[in-house]
Amino acid sequence: MQRNRTLRFFDWREWTLIALVGALVTGLIIVGYERSLGARYDVEHARSMALVALIVASATMVAGLTRLKSRASIIAISTTIGSALVLVQAPLFARLLHLSPLHGDDWLIAALGGLVVGSLAALLPYLSGHGDERKP
Repeated sequence: MQRNRTLRFFDWREWTLIALVGALVTGLIIVGYERSLGARYDVEHARSMALVALIVASATMVAGLTRLKSRASIIAISTTIGSALVLVQAPLFARLLHLSPLHGDDWLIAALGGLVVGSLAALLPYLSGHGDERKP
């Protein structure tokens, strides 16, 4: 007798890894915000850091998951990172969005944090045991 198995969108391993990556992105944003807030409580600078950290983490996750195999993924990622650069560093846009330009070390922290999170997202299928499966 065959059991009726319920098809699930994600199994428990995938949910665990998704939660881990989400927690890491959240941690990256919180640490970046707190670090950038500083003793002067510069909210605009901290807001910029949180925005850039989120954008870079998202872009690197997409890069990791798509493996940059298509022109569309390359364009989407480049546009995403480029828009963050323009919105935060261009004084006119930064003023409109109540942001302040970031320093080089802030961009480095956001990029490195995003690369770590993106790498984990790229490994997600392999860590969950579904990366070896070949699609027909």
